[in-house]
Amino acid sequence: MEIWFSESTANIIFPIIGGGLGILFGLYGTFGGIFAPKGKFKRLILSAAIAFIAIGAIMLITGLFALISKQPYHVWYPFILTGGIILPILVPNYFILKKRFSKIEVGKAEPESR
Repeated sequence: MEIWFSESTANIIFPIIGGGLGILFGLYGTFGGIFAPKGKFKRLILSAAIAFIAIGAIMLITGLFALISKQPYHVWYPFILTGGIILPILVPNYFILKKRFSKIEVGKAEPESR
């Protein structure tokens, strides 16, 4: 078994990745919280959610593969942690935002049908 990367590399790279993703998701949440109730930027917000969910799934699968491959803790743990945080938060968030956009679209369509 060849170790994918050293512990010192993991200690440098993953805090940067984690902090960067945290900032990115914070901006996404702010953007969605401001514009979803207004019905704006639907495609951008929902597409970003799908992209972030894909990132989370890739991270989780990579971590599980590393764990099964008997990689050391410093290799598999950051991947599983990141994917394990992203997926349970963003999957429900996606459906909540999608439902909110649908309600707004129905509300806009009702006055036109009268």
